[in-house]
Amino acid sequence: MKKLVTTALGLLLISGLVAQEVTYPTSLTKQDRVESIVKSANKPTSFLNKGVAFYTETFSNGFDGENGAITVEDSGGDTPIWMMATSASPAGEFSGNQLALTSTTASNGWAIFDCDLWNTPISDGFEDVQGFMTLPELDCSARNTVLVEFEQTFRYCCFSPSPLTLGVSIDGGTTWTEFAAQGEEFIESANEWSGPVTTTLIDISCAAANEASVLVRFGYNADFAGGYSHYFWGIDDIAISENPNQYDLRINQLTNGDVFNIYEYRVTPIQQAIIEAEGGLIIGTMYENTGQDDQTNVIITSEVLDSDDNVVATVVSDPFDLPAKRNSLVCPVFEDTIYQATNWVPSETGTYTVRSTISSDQVQSFPEDDVMEKVIEYTTCMYGHDDETALDLEWEAREADDPEFFENVGYGNNYTVPNEGSVGIGALVRLGPNCDSEFEAEIRTYEYDPATQSVNDAVFLSTFYEIQPEDIPGSIEESFNIYVEFDDEVLLEPGMFYFIALVNDEISPNNLTVLANERTDTDFSSGRINQTGAGDFVWFLTEPETPAIRLIVDEPDCFTTGPSGILEFEELAVELGQNVPNPASGLTTIQYSLDESMDLVFQLTDSQGRLISEQVLGTVAPGQHFIEVDMTGAAVGMYQYSLISGNKKITKRMVVAN
Repeated sequence: MKKLVTTALGLLLISGLVAQEVTYPTSLTKQDRVESIVKSANKPTSFLNKGVAFYTETFSNGFDGENGAITVEDSGGDTPIWMMATSASPAGEFSGNQLALTSTTASNGWAIFDCDLWNTPISDGFEDVQGFMTLPELDCSARNTVLVEFEQTFRYCCFSPSPLTLGVSIDGGTTWTEFAAQGEEFIESANEWSGPVTTTLIDISCAAANEASVLVRFGYNADFAGGYSHYFWGIDDIAISENPNQYDLRINQLTNGDVFNIYEYRVTPIQQAIIEAEGGLIIGTMYENTGQDDQTNVIITSEVLDSDDNVVATVVSDPFDLPAKRNSLVCPVFEDTIYQATNWVPSETGTYTVRSTISSDQVQSFPEDDVMEKVIEYTTCMYGHDDETALDLEWEAREADDPEFFENVGYGNNYTVPNEGSVGIGALVRLGPNCDSEFEAEIRTYEYDPATQSVNDAVFLSTFYEIQPEDIPGSIEESFNIYVEFDDEVLLEPGMFYFIALVNDEISPNNLTVLANERTDTDFSSGRINQTGAGDFVWFLTEPETPAIRLIVDEPDCFTTGPSGILEFEELAVELGQNVPNPASGLTTIQYSLDESMDLVFQLTDSQGRLISEQVLGTVAPGQHFIEVDMTGAAVGMYQYSLISGNKKITKRMVVAN
């Protein structure tokens, strides 16, 4: 058994701090583009019920505007960076018009800040850039609230914090209040494409409400900071309106840990549950007042429910008043967070639900935003950040200059323990279907410094692992666990942080891939090897995705591994519908259609692939058919249902939220 020990001499700290490391501009791979399209399609719509717009702009008249001239200025000199998009936009060497904005009125024009084009070719050198697009002056003196909505697409480089802002001035442009413009769904990360179109809604009431002279500008790199040279920002369909909702509280995020100072885990070893004397399970609720008016006697109630929906812990906040954004003493207004110690410690392993509810003296316009739930799990041996039931993308190595090879690559997650006595004995990973085999990968255990967000790349424990053909799943849906036992066990000490990583630390003809959850890493526990502006490959530890790399402690007795029990199925040509309702809490109906008669079997399995029920349907005639499934009393979580005929199968997922 070993401890990770660092010395004062000879340390090479590879930092994940965005202020110290900068990535290198790169072209998006085909998979990156496909992933971003999927991400965009899955994004929620704006949460506010907007009123009638009192200013609109679709760029049908270019920068001359439809309701007054639009002013553009940038650092481009004789060659402007702001422009009206062409059929080639974005047109830089690292972009391409396949990344064009697909806004509602894109056909009649859209604006673009194309800094990639301006810096092309990069072989001639490149410069950091700045630019502003300012709308005509607005009279908001009679507006108690002001909302700005627009459609956008963007990609930036080379620091993780977004350079995109929406500025507001009420003194003719002398001073500006800057709001983040990347949108709440985008986890800030360099080189990530936002997708072909994202609708963004920003409440600027704290700066603009009841003001007679308001300027609104879109700014790229307003502070003119170093490290922002690429890529583009496309904008269209701007609408400025009032918020018609008098009262509306909203929960934005729910955590089962302190995500600002430590981490949260979807899966936790029960022996590492926080003890009662330290507050037990910590529930964090991020909330805001999105209505016109102040709210009084706001209360946040947090609960823990067992798998039978019995409430096993409840904690209620002291009442407090929450001002509307237009009345806030701070501008911009950020969401608030309350952490509540439940003093609850699980007595047995299993699945639990964390639930938070916000309420006040007022009747809310959208009460569905006032409650949020998440499912967590306690096991005997496993730490995990990822949700194995919702793995939806594959992290891959990038092609090297020689297209027959792949660049250095690594993926990992951070872990820490609150209690003494546990030993790290191995890692559990889920490889992707595009991963190569018959080559050696490496599992590394690093010491991580949360103060500098860095790992010590000179000191780590290493275990080499030969990837076999049978370790590669046929698809993301057919993924399974691969267990790699550490060559050296690690004594896990409270207060220490450990970064567990899967690495191929050389240019290689083999593509090392791992499955992940997209845009879920809000506690910055995930990392990935990327290329710096100097061309070095180092760890960047502010990645928005969560790779399926878990830490196994003490005894490897709480999971299954390998493709055992997984049959090779071809796709069944049956039209299988989504169950209704979904999420389900009782009876749910599944529709399917056949073009020809066939023998069918219906199966329901849990998130681990365990068979819950099976129904032999026999020979089913062509046409439309229905299956009713009773999920009453089923544990909360993700399930799969399948129709099987011989060696052919089709599967969909359902959610149970009793």
